Formats: sequence, structure tokens, C-alpha cells
Amino acid sequence: MSVVQVVFAHLLNLTHRMAHHTDAVRKGRWSASADFSFWDFPLLELSGKTMGIVGLGRIGSGVARVAHAFEMDVIAYDRTSSASAPPFVRTATLEDVFSKSDVLTLHCP
Repeated sequence: MSVVQVVFAHLLNLTHRMAHHTDAVRKGRWSASADFSFWDFPLLELSGKTMGIVGLGRIGSGVARVAHAFEMDVIAYDRTSSASAPPFVRTATLEDVFSKSDVLTLHCP
């Protein structure tokens, strides 16, 4: 499920600013740092954040499983039946998903 992996690759890049950190390390900023843990920005924990998913097909359900593994709260909207939603997914209206999500991912036609 490469799309699921890409969703979390982008999410981790945004929350941990990995591209910036990699560039800073390459420029020697970590080596020159007085601390072993070098970060320019605070890290954002995914645990406890709410992942909103629009579309709970094969890909959306895969994103939900990984978000759950990161200990994120998962809410989702699907235009068809939500009866097949995993038990850890709270189904919601589209408006609720938009307004209550810290992160939103769309997996719909």
C-alpha cells in the first residue's frame, strides 16, 4: 500500500520537518551543536491528534490502521456504508471531519 506509506511520509515530514533537519545535519549544524539532540523546531507528536479521513475504501482504511498504530484518534466520513469501518474509527459527518481533524486526508474519487 504505497499510497498509505506516502501519506505518512508526508505527515512525518511536516510534523518533524525532516527535510530541513536533514539539510541542517548535512551542513554540520548537529556536529556543531552543544546538545546531542539537535532540533530547530519543536517536534509534534502524532499520538493524541485526530486524523480525519474522507473515503474509507482500501486506501482510506489502510491510512486509518496506521494512524491508529500511531495512537491517533481516527474519524472518517464515507459516502457509502460506514458499517465496514474498523472498530477504532469513529464515523462522522463530512462537516465534523473537516472541523474536528488536526490532519485531513482525502481518499475518494
